[in-house]
Amino acid sequence: MPEQDGIQTIKALRHHNINVEVIVISAAEDREMVRNMMQHGAFDYLIKPFKYSRLVEALNKYRDYHFHFYGNDRVDQEMIDLWINKRSEANHKANALPKGLNKQTLQQITNLLERKNSSISADEAASCIGISRVTARRYLDYLEKGGAVEIVLQYGTVGRPVNRYQLMRKVNKNSS
Repeated sequence: MPEQDGIQTIKALRHHNINVEVIVISAAEDREMVRNMMQHGAFDYLIKPFKYSRLVEALNKYRDYHFHFYGNDRVDQEMIDLWINKRSEANHKANALPKGLNKQTLQQITNLLERKNSSISADEAASCIGISRVTARRYLDYLEKGGAVEIVLQYGTVGRPVNRYQLMRKVNKNSS
């Protein structure tokens, strides 16, 4: 922001008792900045560049929060526990991978898909990253089940079709 940075803005909001929820969108990724924003009441923090799905997640969390706490004049412990547990479970589910998959390899697969302008097969992904075809297929199938990629079948002259994987946003761009 040209005249005042985000931390000054959120401090000013709190100082003047302006009751608004803040979702921070920033390129700042240092731990101290994130901690400072959260301590001053930021509802969520998104680091640029971020995926559209992450923004949707932040807005959905806010919608659920608003429903729980603004629809009633009074809250009880059960409502608070339900909200806190729901956020905790959502964060755990978002960060948990099935057994046998790890975050770094998943990120490599995702980065490869983002760099490609077309769909890729498990064989191509495996050779680009340096993993086995079976391992690449497990990660690609995981992404497909999560809705991040779509399978595009490639038919040859003989044999079974080849599963090719493409990010959903690229599929959506091509279909419009």
